[in-house]
Amino acid sequence: MEDAVRNPLFRKMEEISPGFYEIQLAKSRIPINLPTSLGVAVLSYAKEALLDFQNYLDRLIDRDHKQNLMIDTDCLYFSAASDNLEDLVQPHLRREYYDSIYGHCSSLPVTAGQNGVSYFPRRCCQEHELLDKSSPLFFKLENKSDSMICLNPKSVITRAVGPTTTYKYSCKGIQRDRLDMATIWDRYLSVLKTAKPEIVENITFRSFGNKVYTYAQKRVGLSHSYWKRKIGPDLINTTPLEF
Repeated sequence: MEDAVRNPLFRKMEEISPGFYEIQLAKSRIPINLPTSLGVAVLSYAKEALLDFQNYLDRLIDRDHKQNLMIDTDCLYFSAASDNLEDLVQPHLRREYYDSIYGHCSSLPVTAGQNGVSYFPRRCCQEHELLDKSSPLFFKLENKSDSMICLNPKSVITRAVGPTTTYKYSCKGIQRDRLDMATIWDRYLSVLKTAKPEIVENITFRSFGNKVYTYAQKRVGLSHSYWKRKIGPDLINTTPLEF
């Protein structure tokens, strides 16, 4: 252990149990053998496509009838004033909307958002609907629920109430089997209302010599921190960062 602490690559050490420590070292070598410019370009194009889709929705639906809940690189969650999105289309744009959905039943290739084509998959026929659902730039329905809690892009949960209440959630850094489905909604809600992070215990194992040890490690699980926007005094609404 003393040799590890003296190592110039040493970063931090945490005691797991008496006599056992977890030591974090920096990498001694970082190979740069991938075209990082390609990844930056793909990410930039993805954000541009999402921004175009957001502008399309703002034009199609009055802002009094929808509110964004969370936007990430490849998804957009928003609450709507109706279960049917078509009911929210502004009256003077409905003909244009229906033409963009049903009026391009052609064997020629189409691009979302161009030449009058909608950002939603076409519904003129089943063939084109399935084709658009697997094509880039078309936005598909991922989840439809009654309520949603967004702590940050990696910690969200949706709840659909019915004969059986169903949840869809993401919880980066937490082992999913450590979450009790009976209390999972209340745990997210508590963090949202109090801004106090929830400490969770992950259980994993490490090999040492010819033995395998199981250990438990506590860490911050559900966090209220949101670094991409400024959280308001009500701990729920956010505003853009000021630069």
